[in-house]
Amino acid sequence: MKIKNQKSKVKSQNYGFTPTPVKHKALLNCRQRRPVLDMVWGFSLLEIIIAVFVVIVGLLGTYGVFSRMISQTSSISSRLTAIYLAQEGIELVRNIRDGNWIEGENWDSGLADGLAIGESKDYIIDYDDPGLSDFEDKFLNLDANGFYSYNPSAGTTKFKRKITITKIGVDELKVSVMVDHPDTSVVVQEHLYNWK
Repeated sequence: MKIKNQKSKVKSQNYGFTPTPVKHKALLNCRQRRPVLDMVWGFSLLEIIIAVFVVIVGLLGTYGVFSRMISQTSSISSRLTAIYLAQEGIELVRNIRDGNWIEGENWDSGLADGLAIGESKDYIIDYDDPGLSDFEDKFLNLDANGFYSYNPSAGTTKFKRKITITKIGVDELKVSVMVDHPDTSVVVQEHLYNWK
């Protein structure tokens, strides 16, 4: 009885990268009486190590991007708040000038009192104050309604605001508002004129 070269009933699946010779005892070469080599596809150890390395590098890169994004979000939020507080300082000074016109007073009353041309002075102001106060190096507080003020009963923040008014000429003032925060510092300038 002759043994014929038959294909193995076990089918090899070609899912891997590297073909690997495997001996099947069920298949014998009739002339040499040795098992027949069949090519089976599989992964080598080097391919597995490279694949794991690529996956780890990808995950670490993704983690780095997300952690940087989270830290930047906090910084951007602080900077945006500082910009709004600086703009509010400009608007409050402009409101004093406009109020002086409405009340029939000198346009720069309460803004540049006693300042000669070229001189400047530092101030602070709250959103509900009728006028400017001399500068004190203190933090703004956040009240229960979400307004920033110097009211000591409100919660302390890390923002400081300084308003500097420089008398440029008889009919011109330069208003500079600087808001400091540990993450950022913002300076906004505006020129106010007696255009009325």
